[in-house]
Amino acid sequence: MSHYYCHLRCYANHIAFMEVQWTIFEKVLVTVPKFSGFLSVLGSTSIILEVLSDHRAAKGDVIKRILLGMSATDLCMALSWVMTSWPSPASANAAPFAIGTVQTCTLQGVFLQFGNCATPIYNGALALCFMLKVRYSWNESALKGIEKWIHGFILSLAAGTALVSVPLELYNTNVLVCWIASHPPDCHQSFTLGPGEETDCIRGDNSTIYAFAFLNIWIWLSYALILFSMTSMYLFVSRTERRTLLYRRPSRRSISLGVDADRSRQRRSSIYSMFRSGDNQQNLGLESLTKRTKKIATQAWWYILAYLLTQIPDTICTSLLAAYGRVNYWLLLFTYILNPCQGFANFLVFSRKRSMATGFGRTLKHIAFLESIRNMCFSCRLKFCNPKNHRSLGDATVPLDVEKPVNDARAQSKKMTIAAAAAAATAECMDISSEAEEKAQDSQDMNKIKEQNGHI
Repeated sequence: MSHYYCHLRCYANHIAFMEVQWTIFEKVLVTVPKFSGFLSVLGSTSIILEVLSDHRAAKGDVIKRILLGMSATDLCMALSWVMTSWPSPASANAAPFAIGTVQTCTLQGVFLQFGNCATPIYNGALALCFMLKVRYSWNESALKGIEKWIHGFILSLAAGTALVSVPLELYNTNVLVCWIASHPPDCHQSFTLGPGEETDCIRGDNSTIYAFAFLNIWIWLSYALILFSMTSMYLFVSRTERRTLLYRRPSRRSISLGVDADRSRQRRSSIYSMFRSGDNQQNLGLESLTKRTKKIATQAWWYILAYLLTQIPDTICTSLLAAYGRVNYWLLLFTYILNPCQGFANFLVFSRKRSMATGFGRTLKHIAFLESIRNMCFSCRLKFCNPKNHRSLGDATVPLDVEKPVNDARAQSKKMTIAAAAAAATAECMDISSEAEEKAQDSQDMNKIKEQNGHI
């Protein structure tokens, strides 16, 4: 990212107009991540409070504790994004709105590196735990065996890279935030020089190599772990669904026995019924397993989608910088709208099917999902669906064409099924009553014939 700004500043040194234009772009680019970072702070804080509330209620598990660690590290990163260029040294005049010093810049860099390094690896660990739970049916005790190693490795790596960068003087402003960068931005780093040449970097020499070793390689490893875990889980869920469909499918013998209903009823024995009940229990067990695995896999997919949506644009920008040394401004702006927002995206996934335990979480969910607007629209639908609110045109009544809520579809189908069963029962009763009437009529006719024969 620092190479991109270096490239633009080289032009700005020669053309004053471009410098003014780029200053305006800098201000927009520095301001926008503050809002995304603030949303991420709210989302990560809510997840932390909810998980701690679950643990106090003895409802915690390994996956929730991994979410807790991921939200805590994302909170460090989000706070750094809220600050953006404020901690940058004001004397260097290297970023708009800079009011800090070298020390504040270093502190921001420590927090940002810690969150930047730990959060992607936590996402990979989350995908791995979901895969072990779904694919290999690991229980809580098995997951607890690797939990301490997951937290220990991630936190040690993130803290180690964040603290080692301090004596190396790697934390410098790159216009947007203070992170691993060279100072001045357009200096020649040692790894780019030939034998006998000396670097002109005051701080952050070889920052490009350190940035790759301390962050980029771990992001790519998290991608690989996520790809492996989600592919394995997808194949397992697909295979389980096929098994369920196979057990649901009737055999040829049962089809041949079901051709004639009366004959099948006569041939059905107690042994056959016993086997049929065993098959039904097995089918119910497979269906329950399939629903459970699909529910867990769907939640995992949502978390991974939130991570990839916020992280992949930044990876694209980094790749373009490494290949061409420049990135389109609007792509960069789009990237830094999404990248600081991962904590809020995780909150949306976390709370979408959850009854929030804390008041802060309920309020944030109410605002995030626009539940007040949804409730107002739903009440309006109920009002228009009321027959009293139908419009009348003379003798004809024209109801308002209002689509019913999607949640009423299942209830409607159940009502139709019950109505069909009632209609069938009514038809059967009518047939029985008609047969009884015919028999009564026949008996009356026979009595009349006997009376006539007696008179004769």
